[in-house]
Amino acid sequence: MAARKTTCSLVVAMTILSLVTRASSAQQGPSAAVSHASTPEFDVASIKRADATYFNNLWTYPGGRIVAKGAMLKYLIAEAYGLETFQVVGGPAWIDNESFRFDIEAKPSAEVAVRYSHLTGSPKNPPPDEIRQMLQNLLKERFQLKLTLQQREGPVIALVKSGTQLHLSPSKNEAVFPWAGSLGGGMPKEDGLLGTNVTMSHLASLISSWLSRPVVDQTGLPGSYEFKVVLSQEDIAAAGSREGSIIESLRQLGLLLKKSTGQVPTLVIEQASLPTAN
Repeated sequence: MAARKTTCSLVVAMTILSLVTRASSAQQGPSAAVSHASTPEFDVASIKRADATYFNNLWTYPGGRIVAKGAMLKYLIAEAYGLETFQVVGGPAWIDNESFRFDIEAKPSAEVAVRYSHLTGSPKNPPPDEIRQMLQNLLKERFQLKLTLQQREGPVIALVKSGTQLHLSPSKNEAVFPWAGSLGGGMPKEDGLLGTNVTMSHLASLISSWLSRPVVDQTGLPGSYEFKVVLSQEDIAAAGSREGSIIESLRQLGLLLKKSTGQVPTLVIEQASLPTAN
């Protein structure tokens, strides 16, 4: 082939902290070692060196099973902790070498799987939070990971209300998998934007992925929404690019992206080892 309030969103920081669990209470500075207060684990998991067919893919299937293909460790860490790859730094040199990619298949227990049987249809990304935590612990164990969460000052983009009428409909079914992207599925293209059961914090995270820049939710809008924007040929021509089309689609929803600065959550890899084959 999806980061999120000094000025940077407290919602994002709290979400990430909930995923990485508690930092050491003895450390009061801006950074703290990532710990795992609870250890939800997959029932069965395998990690193998990958071939060249896929690059950085991870899917979630009904029942909470996850499959990663051709995934670099930095990508896997970003997916596990709800970040973008530019928010994961450090580690040994091989982490940034595209020759070191991995295939992962992991299944939760039957007790856990029944809670995610509603993830029907095509495989989805990202995984639900509980499955993310399982992925965190799998990576920690197999790659001997030691991570530190830091808040680093930097440029961010705020997702805000534009002041015009909002064209967002409350979700009809909050049990469906949250998703947003192109009208035909997948990453946004130039033709518009479609969303189902998406919170504004989730949308900010997706936009961050689409634009490869930190985006934080400052809309103040609670709940989850559905929306659909179909851009006209005139809109597409005026936008001039995929990024411009995303911005125009948001404008038609009553939302804007605004440049700002703030604390950017960053995971520092202090230690990582190649996993043994299994």
